[in-house]
Amino acid sequence: MKIYLRNPQNFNPEVLDFYKNFANIVPEQEADIVVVNDFEESNYPDKIVARNSTGLDGIKAKEIISLRGEDLSDITAVAELTLAMMTMVTRLFKKEEIRGKILGLIGSEGRIALQLKRMAEFMGMKVLGYDKKDSNKILKNLLKNSDIVSLHITADEKNRNFVDKQMFKRMKNGVIFLNSARPWLVDTEALKWALNNKLSCCWFDFEMPFQHKNMVTTRHQGGSTKQSRAKTEQMIAEKIKRLYYK
Repeated sequence: MKIYLRNPQNFNPEVLDFYKNFANIVPEQEADIVVVNDFEESNYPDKIVARNSTGLDGIKAKEIISLRGEDLSDITAVAELTLAMMTMVTRLFKKEEIRGKILGLIGSEGRIALQLKRMAEFMGMKVLGYDKKDSNKILKNLLKNSDIVSLHITADEKNRNFVDKQMFKRMKNGVIFLNSARPWLVDTEALKWALNNKLSCCWFDFEMPFQHKNMVTTRHQGGSTKQSRAKTEQMIAEKIKRLYYK
């Protein structure tokens, strides 16, 4: 199998060396496998695409290699940033501490949510959770009682616009909303309504198609630490080797 590394200058040098030791690195048009480490559009319908993430959105390929199913328990970058942004926006917009606040985690059984739960409880927060196996009653209770709501559901097409106007309406007045998952999991028009009528502030780890005085955005920085990128790039390289270079 021949491999093309897109934007190799962005890869960890040790991972690049690992690829060079076992793989045949070729130009894009000659490759069987395209390896990317960004979230730019990846349209390769006749090739295998490998990306160091669990989200598969933005990829068109005959086969996708991702981090789904891998042990990511020691990769805490997204949870760390979410906690940091939660603390910052609570201080900036409400002049309050997070200690004693109720945090609602939507998608509570996922890796990032579980990591954030442990961090938040250490900081003195109470945590409520909702996951897909739970009843709608549990979700309603979370929305009604949480001071801060953080979204951690899977970035699958079936979850597009999962957070809609009705869900925002069920939240407490003055609630803080956090989204480190994907922007399209939240209905844009519903978010605009919520910023004007329900939320004290929100944070999205993405550039958004509009601006608002009570919205803070970052440019998909959740997993972009040196440590996280090096670990996940290495995991994908090892997975490719395991699958295709036995």
